[in-house]
Amino acid sequence: MIRYQEKKITVNDAQFVYLHNHENTKTPLLFLHGALADSYMWHRHMIELEDTVSPIALSLRHFGGSTKVGNFGIETHANDVIEVIRKIGCSPLHLVAWSYGADVALLAVLKAPELFRSLFLYEPGYPSYLTKDELALFMVDAQAMFGPLFALTGTRKLTEMVEILIDGSGNQKGYFASQPEAVRMTQLAQADTVIKQLNQNEKPDISVNALVTIKLPVHVAYGEYSRPLFQLVSVSAARNIPNCQSEIVTGVTHMFPIEQPAAFSARIKNFIRNV
Repeated sequence: MIRYQEKKITVNDAQFVYLHNHENTKTPLLFLHGALADSYMWHRHMIELEDTVSPIALSLRHFGGSTKVGNFGIETHANDVIEVIRKIGCSPLHLVAWSYGADVALLAVLKAPELFRSLFLYEPGYPSYLTKDELALFMVDAQAMFGPLFALTGTRKLTEMVEILIDGSGNQKGYFASQPEAVRMTQLAQADTVIKQLNQNEKPDISVNALVTIKLPVHVAYGEYSRPLFQLVSVSAARNIPNCQSEIVTGVTHMFPIEQPAAFSARIKNFIRNV
């Protein structure tokens, strides 16, 4: 088993933490995490995939050991990802992303397609390419999930906000408390990002007209038991990206990558072996 040590890199006047074993010279694959996570959420996945690719996991700005200053938003994060890839010199690479990270990944691919070989997304959540009817359904579920969070933004009850967000992501009241302690501690360590995420105001161009320009092989997957908002965005992304496979993963929710790293990694491996 290859051990992954934390490395640091500076781009866009900010320092970023990433995991990588430079001795692995296979085709590179970059992981992008979602909310309340960092590069370490991918450690098990990296071990699962290191016989096939050279995995890299980045902590986005404001997360993990990366810098806590600057804007928080899809545009900023996508620009950071692009510059990190360029500075490491690891392109073209496979890109794998979950949740908020999947939104960042889509924009990065649109901005700098030459840096990427393929794109594997699990449940993006940015609704900018939904139809009017889809958006109406999205907003109903978004209000149910995020309404209680917005109600707490002035209270700074960060632990409670983390619990609400993870319960919503797991689509089950009490889901946060049911997780292993190590997972809960990791999520609580990122608690300061919740308000930043709720208050983001960047408006990236991830439109239908943009998605149809993607020429990479793409795989979009979502869980059978995931919230409607994640399913709606995933279905719409898969419909609008030309060379895209779509998959419903039975028996799982939005938290599938964290709950089952081996099963999630097997899907990645199967996809990239065929692109």
